[in-house]
Amino acid sequence: MRPIRLNTEHVETLKAQVETMLNMYNADENLTLKLDTSVVTTDIPKPTVALTTTAYVKMTYLIHNCNKELAWHGTVSKINNNYLIEDILVYPQTVTSTTVDSDDDKYPLWCMNLSDEVINKLRFQGHSHVNMGTSPSGRDTGNWKKFLNILKEDEFYIFCIGNKRGEYYWTIYDNAINVMFENKDITWIVVDEVGNNIVDWTKEQIDTYIVESKVSTFGTAHTSYSNAYKAQEATHNSTEKSKNNNTIAHRTVLDDDLIPEGLRDKFDVDFDPDVDTYFSYTWIQGFAWSSVWHCFTMNGEECRKMYGQKKKRGRPPKGAEKK
Repeated sequence: MRPIRLNTEHVETLKAQVETMLNMYNADENLTLKLDTSVVTTDIPKPTVALTTTAYVKMTYLIHNCNKELAWHGTVSKINNNYLIEDILVYPQTVTSTTVDSDDDKYPLWCMNLSDEVINKLRFQGHSHVNMGTSPSGRDTGNWKKFLNILKEDEFYIFCIGNKRGEYYWTIYDNAINVMFENKDITWIVVDEVGNNIVDWTKEQIDTYIVESKVSTFGTAHTSYSNAYKAQEATHNSTEKSKNNNTIAHRTVLDDDLIPEGLRDKFDVDFDPDVDTYFSYTWIQGFAWSSVWHCFTMNGEECRKMYGQKKKRGRPPKGAEKK
């Protein structure tokens, strides 16, 4: 953070800094003095910028749904040393891939349609850098300094740059305390309608209701899919013991009139409910649940043994006989 303007106290502090530098001079050809103005603001607490969920969602969707730069205003309330952005408003503007300019003809008319309360709270201007980084350009900082010249002594203004990666760069000029807060000085959060930090709420919900499974990573990744398949299997399939090797053979119990119309023509084969329905049904399920591929391979092998098909994907050949 840095002072916006240097007062008498600041000047005296910086004079001492200059004197120290001069005393360290050791016959160098040139002497360059670089003053650290942040030393005069060390006692100022760092602020928090809070966005209501409405403001945050609007701002995020504006950035993600426009492939050009665009800008917006926001209504803000200052609470002690913190700032609450309550709502987002988009104003008339012309944009390109790298620039945003307010429409000088339409902007005043747009302002005239706002209530006095909203006008008095327009203390935020943000814009998108689309897919680029959020560091302010020379044009950005130049515009901010021009705006600062018309800011009253007791007023503040917040600037923000965002991009589609969810990165944000914040700057606050607060004339009332004569401080410019830069990005590293500012904490920003999203709050609900009663002011609770959404991140804190999220952590609380996870700690309260989410329990990590002790199953291995592979098993965990397939649990929901496996359960879904078992539910489908229980509904649509019946199980019977194979007479030959006492293994499990699945048999679909769909009636012939429930077979999808046109399926016979598509495969150009005679439809055998005992075989074709099984293969088409499990093949379709394979797209819905990835873990069914294991079951399909296993049961397909048994079916191939029963019908004498060689080991390859697909239905048993037409006319194949059981072994």
